[in-house]
Amino acid sequence: MVCSFLLLIGLSVSLASSAGAQDYSLTGNDFLRRCDGPFSNEVEKLGYASFCTGYLQGFQQMQHIVVGMRNVQPLYCEPTQSGNYEQLERIVVKWLKNNPEQLHRDARLLVTKALMEAFPCR
Repeated sequence: MVCSFLLLIGLSVSLASSAGAQDYSLTGNDFLRRCDGPFSNEVEKLGYASFCTGYLQGFQQMQHIVVGMRNVQPLYCEPTQSGNYEQLERIVVKWLKNNPEQLHRDARLLVTKALMEAFPCR
């Protein structure tokens, strides 16, 4: 009950804060810059590290929610449910660096591609 309430509050705040905002989509360039630098100082590095971990946590948790609620096959099958986000970040950053022609595209799509290649479902 408490989780449902917190989820409802989170969604409400998210929708309210984005109601007047322009449609902005994080690109692969944005993700790479925030997750791999260069950083001007340690505070900036720590802030962006938190962003990357949070982005990937949300991304992975959303996959678990959709798979659980819709009873569909996952897009990728990570080796454990525990989630080593540092490993996921390295995988995504490496994929982005190896595919620079894709960096203008939506980060959600590129993260999905990177994780599908790294952790295919068999």
